[in-house]
Amino acid sequence: MANRSQNKVVKMRHPFQISASSIFVLIIAIYMIVLTINYVTKKHISIYEVIETTISDDNRFKGFILRDETVYYADEAGYLNYYIGDSVRAAKNETIYSVDETGNYYDILSSVDEPENEDGSEEDKDTVQKDSPSGTVNDNMITIRNEIASFRENYSNSHFGNVKEYRYNIENAMMYASNEERLNTLRTILKEDNHKSLHTVKTEGSGIVSYTYDGNEGMSRDNIKKSLFTEATDDKQELRILDGKPCQKGAPVYKMINSEQWSVVIMLNESQYKKVKDLEYVRVRLSKINISMNAKIDLFEKDNTWFAELSMDKYLIHYAGDRHIDLELELGYAKGLKIPVSAILKKKVAIVPEDFVANTNGEPSVVKQYLDDSGEVKYDVIPVSVYKREEDTSSVCIYSDALKKGDTLIEQTSGKTCMYEEKTTKLEGVYNVNKGYAVFKVIEKLYENNEYAVVNSDTANGLSTYDHIVLNSETISESDIIND
Repeated sequence: MANRSQNKVVKMRHPFQISASSIFVLIIAIYMIVLTINYVTKKHISIYEVIETTISDDNRFKGFILRDETVYYADEAGYLNYYIGDSVRAAKNETIYSVDETGNYYDILSSVDEPENEDGSEEDKDTVQKDSPSGTVNDNMITIRNEIASFRENYSNSHFGNVKEYRYNIENAMMYASNEERLNTLRTILKEDNHKSLHTVKTEGSGIVSYTYDGNEGMSRDNIKKSLFTEATDDKQELRILDGKPCQKGAPVYKMINSEQWSVVIMLNESQYKKVKDLEYVRVRLSKINISMNAKIDLFEKDNTWFAELSMDKYLIHYAGDRHIDLELELGYAKGLKIPVSAILKKKVAIVPEDFVANTNGEPSVVKQYLDDSGEVKYDVIPVSVYKREEDTSSVCIYSDALKKGDTLIEQTSGKTCMYEEKTTKLEGVYNVNKGYAVFKVIEKLYENNEYAVVNSDTANGLSTYDHIVLNSETISESDIIND
């Protein structure tokens, strides 16, 4: 039997092949990696749109009021009826209150009834207004309505204590509305022979009447201390007794503010002190009445703390019953174009006489004088950017990439020469990108805080409202193209 050859199966190795789809996926992956690395490492340019605004520092204070005031005390005990309203100007020798030793006349003088006709019906309102002194009935009603509206608008559960003040103001307005009637009743009683228990008290001088007492009436600048501000409270006593209780002899009964001159003391921190230390007058806004006025400022130091006394001569009547006052010093206030501080940079520019800058085809330029390789004098017209004119020296601030320090500039009419960058300065500005590339624009700051600055909107060749500028000046150089 013949030997049969054994069959062997040999596996063939196929060469490694990369498909076209695999190559495409790899290229896309590499491209995405490159883009990601480029995006992460690249400085991104943020754009800010310039807007017009008003900006100011927060210089709000709680001040302590000083004024010329006199407290008057009861010479005898009894039931008091008042005839002058609170925070009202009064003349000398006006009847301010009466003292009823027995209480027999108190209820009569305290009544605030509507006038009645003979048949007992209420008198016609038009007649009341016509017959009332100075026709003030409507004015008094308006005052009462305003008090009610103000209370409703400003009421908050967190300030429930204001209810007492609101009640006091309403009672004051009602008393003021009925003063003439009550005075007539008082005069009628005094004409009788049996009124020995009823006495009247008149004002000893003119001024603003106040019925609040806080114990600080004799306070002067010499008595000012830090605790008056750090532990400020408005604890005050209402001197006018309206609940039918008798007044004790020697108790304070009213206060007269003798002068319209008054001052407010505020406590300053170091930053605030630096802002006002060289000022003689400051602009003050009184928060309660939302009115601004000029005040003379006088600084003094006590116990290593700086204080400022603000002297004024108006609007005291609005604060006759107050000791503490909320106000604001309008120091850092400006209106113009608002830009971020991060956008501001400084640029070095050359100062040259104004005559050296000519107008070539509508663009500013200078003439550069130099020697060529053969030693012949040559002249080149170089465009420049003019950033600022100095009126007092008849010079301009210019810049050009085509010029370097020491280049000779010539004024062709007179033949005078000067050296480029012989005199230099640094101007503040921002990069404007309205045209798609960075252009330096000079600014004139009116005000600046930690985040924003307000710059003049009228600066020649400067910024305008809605201009686009680079938010961070460190992310770009001049003339760079914006491609984000």
